[in-house]
Amino acid sequence: MGALISVAYVAAMIARFLRSKWVVLALGILMVVVAFVPRGVEVTCDGQVMRPGQTCEHGGVTYSYDAQKADQTRPNAAIGWAGGALTLVAAGWIVWSMRRRRPSAQVLHG
Repeated sequence: MGALISVAYVAAMIARFLRSKWVVLALGILMVVVAFVPRGVEVTCDGQVMRPGQTCEHGGVTYSYDAQKADQTRPNAAIGWAGGALTLVAAGWIVWSMRRRRPSAQVLHG
């Protein structure tokens, strides 16, 4: 829950900076799209390409090829979640502003 509040806070700060709900919406959608674009086919360890079955050592801990591959795709998921949250915040902002500006019904007495 704390992470969601943090994302909402960051989204609000970005929105305040950008001052346009449509720009925030476009940014959120762009982030979601970027999350689905593959970063690269090659799995690397210290700048060298790894092959299935190989291991990689970082700080005395050994990681398998599959673990490295999963770790190297994680930032895309983070971008996707943040973009989704930003899109939802912008969509809520748009709906809220449209409902707020709706003129109230006037009764004419004559």
